[in-house]
Amino acid sequence: MARPEPADQPTFDAELFRLLAEHVPEVAVFTADEDGRVRTWNRGAERLFGYCNDEVIGQPVDRFFVPEDAKHDLPHREMRRALDAGRAEADRWQVRRDGSRFWAACLLTPQRDEAGQLRGFAIVIRDIGERSRTESHRNARLAVTQVLAAAGSIQEAAPDVLRAVCETLGWDAGLFWILDGPAGVLRCLDGSHSSTVIVAEFEATSRGRTFRPRISRGPPSLPGKGCTAPSPAPYPSATKSIA
Repeated sequence: MARPEPADQPTFDAELFRLLAEHVPEVAVFTADEDGRVRTWNRGAERLFGYCNDEVIGQPVDRFFVPEDAKHDLPHREMRRALDAGRAEADRWQVRRDGSRFWAACLLTPQRDEAGQLRGFAIVIRDIGERSRTESHRNARLAVTQVLAAAGSIQEAAPDVLRAVCETLGWDAGLFWILDGPAGVLRCLDGSHSSTVIVAEFEATSRGRTFRPRISRGPPSLPGKGCTAPSPAPYPSATKSIA
């Protein structure tokens, strides 16, 4: 019987990869060829990205990257880095079939046969968005606590509180609302925004507005909802929260 060529013999790493792909459905585990085109696709990848097997086999991995990363050739740069270092790891945004994004931990390793010839890349991707959000909220709470401990009043603390929250949570802009007790309304005390957005008119308009905790007709305003909520809670989508 003829002995199989080395390229036909699976390595120990390849067997581990196969087991991972078959038995860990909550993680995207797939392979790509030397040019970065998808070769295999597991159930975890289908669940995470939304593509079925027939839709994605033979397609470039670029489609999983956000446009700004794909534009700068990040997929192929990572493959070259994996070839140089033996692996490439990164936390970054990935794109699902429906266009939504999720924060992911990505691992890319070259696949070689026993002769050392490159056969492609093994790719493992995990959604770590919830872990990242939890860490960000914890850092924001710590930053706000430190600001409040050093401030003499809430008015004095407002600018630094906003800055700390916006920076740790990655917000483009934020407003600080306080309850005006005697008037029984909410007033915008301060605003903060990053240098990449232009919201001067929005901030000026907000500073000139007041809201009651609840509106008698129709749904309550977003600041009103925050005021009457039994405990502090973030609103992931302002438009959905108002609707």
